Amino acid sequence: MAAISPSIWRCAVGGIEAGAGIIFGRDGGLIHLLSDWFQRGGRSVAPRDLRKYFAGRSTREGLAQALAEAAQAAGEGRILILAIDQAEERFDTTDKSKAAEARESLDALLALLATPPAGVEPLVIFAIRADSYDPLAVALARAFGSAKL
Repeated sequence: MAAISPSIWRCAVGGIEAGAGIIFGRDGGLIHLLSDWFQRGGRSVAPRDLRKYFAGRSTREGLAQALAEAAQAAGEGRILILAIDQAEERFDTTDKSKAAEARESLDALLALLATPPAGVEPLVIFAIRADSYDPLAVALARAFGSAKL
């Protein structure tokens, strides 16, 4: 199963399934994994509470709100780590609805990396097969311009 590992509690971590349901999916969707992360830290934040950040907002705005809450809960000076396993699935265009969701969430994530919200210091780790690196490199170059990758 492709997922983002929510196991590094000391640094504020969320998890994302690379396939369908990237944000809201029950198995590996960000809001469910963040809810579990909060619970392990002794704080009750239900997925529906995190879902409200996305209501009437763009994916980027909702993601910024949810990650800001996680960063605040982790405490000052912590890094918010998101590790995306099987990131090549974000570039699979076989299923158009999955492809659109993957593209939208990737663009939102990269925009947040380029200009993170106040109080959020994000680190994103993409695990990707070598034969699928080129689309990720293009997306990173588009998001960060001429910055060294």
